[in-house]
Amino acid sequence: NYICFNHNIYLFIFLPFYIKEINKLEKDMKGMIPTK
Repeated sequence: NYICFNHNIYLFIFLPFYIKEINKLEKDMKGMIPTK
């Protein structure tokens, strides 16, 4: 249970950074690939 709790805190801390990076990547992809 302690390990699970630790893992949840890790996810909670790093998820926003991860989401920000994904958003940046998606924007870059949209910028490179012309959409209809």
